[in-house]
Amino acid sequence: MDRDMLEFLEKEMERTPTAGTIIKAFRKKLNLTQKDLEGITGISEANISAIEHDKRDLGVKSAEMFSVVFGIHPSTLLYPKSDWEKSKEIMAIEKRAAKFLKIS
Repeated sequence: MDRDMLEFLEKEMERTPTAGTIIKAFRKKLNLTQKDLEGITGISEANISAIEHDKRDLGVKSAEMFSVVFGIHPSTLLYPKSDWEKSKEIMAIEKRAAKFLKIS
């Protein structure tokens, strides 16, 4: 990612970056509307809005589509903090898996 884009993203993001805030920042930097992005990716404007507002999870396929438009790697959107943080749900699954695998 180039220096101008990094500076722009830092200014645009008032909170911890999420896939939605990154997508919105890139879209604005490129002067695209959600409708424009719909026309490019085929992802509906409603879904783009939900993703940008973190009301809908971003899947791998959508991340790949957006990353092509923005010229970035999909992992930038899938793991915006550059590190995977385990949610409580994931930690509970991890605990159950460890217990199950020891028993089996």
